[in-house]
Amino acid sequence: MPDFADPILLVIVLDFILLLLCLVILFDRRRAKAPKEWAEVPEAFDRLIQEAEEFLQRAHTDMQEKRGSIERLLQEIQTQTRALAEKLVEARQVMKQMGGGVSAPEPPAPQPAPRAAAASNGGQDPYEQALRLHEEGVKIPEIAHRLSLPRSELEIVLGLRQRSQAAPKAGK
Repeated sequence: MPDFADPILLVIVLDFILLLLCLVILFDRRRAKAPKEWAEVPEAFDRLIQEAEEFLQRAHTDMQEKRGSIERLLQEIQTQTRALAEKLVEARQVMKQMGGGVSAPEPPAPQPAPRAAAASNGGQDPYEQALRLHEEGVKIPEIAHRLSLPRSELEIVLGLRQRSQAAPKAGK
């Protein structure tokens, strides 16, 4: 179904209807004398044309208003984009001054529970794996990443392990 809200399409359709009616009138007048009702046809066409022009004028006005709104919104978006770009430049300058170009930290990824980590690591206890990796010289952040365990939790587990190993040595 065509969209008659489109003013151009509406004008084309109305012109086509007008042309058809004109052809009907011309052919009918040639065949016989026009009845009284046919005298009203030009007036009906005039009313139809007037209504179409009024409709098109309202549609044109409405489209101009919407265009103005869109242009204002676009200007506001461009202004805000420029302001954000300036703030980003300022933030980067402050970060360079503070730490020599250190990038902003990324938010931490959600960590699975230790049991889920154990299941994904072949069923082995993640804390035992952490102790083994630490003994092999792997650093805590790398262990936390590999086993999907919080770094603070690993530090506690490794600290307890060191204390438990140091306690028997101290007693000797």
